[in-house]
Amino acid sequence: MRKFISLLMVTFVFFIFKSEAVCIISGKMLFEQMERKNDISEVVLEYNEYLHGKVRNLVRSAQIELVSKMIFIPNDINISFYFLGSLARKTALVFSDLEFGIIVSEKTDSVREYINNFMQIFYKKLKKEGIVMDENGWHPPFIKDSGWVGKTIFLATPDEFIKFIQKKKKPRIIGSLIQSCFFCGDKKLYDKCFQKELGIDFHKCVKEEFYQTKKYIETKLKKLIVKENNNKIKNIDFKYHITKPVEELIFYLAQYYQISFEGSFDLIKKLESANYISKEQRKKLREALSYGIKKRLFYDDKDVIISKFSKTEFSCLQNHIIFIFSFLSFVESII
Repeated sequence: MRKFISLLMVTFVFFIFKSEAVCIISGKMLFEQMERKNDISEVVLEYNEYLHGKVRNLVRSAQIELVSKMIFIPNDINISFYFLGSLARKTALVFSDLEFGIIVSEKTDSVREYINNFMQIFYKKLKKEGIVMDENGWHPPFIKDSGWVGKTIFLATPDEFIKFIQKKKKPRIIGSLIQSCFFCGDKKLYDKCFQKELGIDFHKCVKEEFYQTKKYIETKLKKLIVKENNNKIKNIDFKYHITKPVEELIFYLAQYYQISFEGSFDLIKKLESANYISKEQRKKLREALSYGIKKRLFYDDKDVIISKFSKTEFSCLQNHIIFIFSFLSFVESII
């Protein structure tokens, strides 16, 4: 009966996807939208909602194509899809790669075979739309592994999901999974991954890994607090020098205080609402994150030669970096 209903749905849904207008947003278009609006976060969130919908439709389209080929989801098996990385943080840009995971209610050979067939089609659809997956991640053929498959696909049952987190006990891995974002499939199945007590001392594991981030920031950013005529530092990468430090620091606070949120800008708002950060810190965090995002777009996510900066640009960069250092000290005093 389930297969019969699926076949009936193919023709109807096929025309929905066939008639959908393809909306391509370039980096230039996105940057121009930011120039017209005072609130950069609003533009970024709108673009990420667009991306979420686009990928969701590609998942459904791939599933429909499987049905048309008489390849069905095994009986009584539920599937859930969720985003990781920048799409989960809702700060993805036109050049961001796709990272996501799949939750299945049961992992059998027939389920693995179905996922393998799905990924073959889905991968081609992503490529056709110009959406790239993590370069170190999944590539055909599908790897039958209960843990990380490359860096991109994490296929697991809810119990495996929880056990994996408990075994790793590393904030970067825990954070990327806990701070994931459901986007398609069975929402109840996805929620099961977070209903059990994880049994993790978040305060301890956050503190242990925080110092790696501290070392990274001190190594990468301290060199940028220089005089204008200093020739030692020639380039800046706005992702690794601005947006990444800001997001990692606020995510450490999120894990320490066990805050649920929907994206980086929402987290900053919730930290201030809960009185974990001041209004001034919220303002500067939003400004630094918005600055890094906008500059990444303007320079097409490439390294920038600092000597080409005007005095005003250089001063603005310095101010954001100095704030990141002060916020680093603030986070350290808490955890």
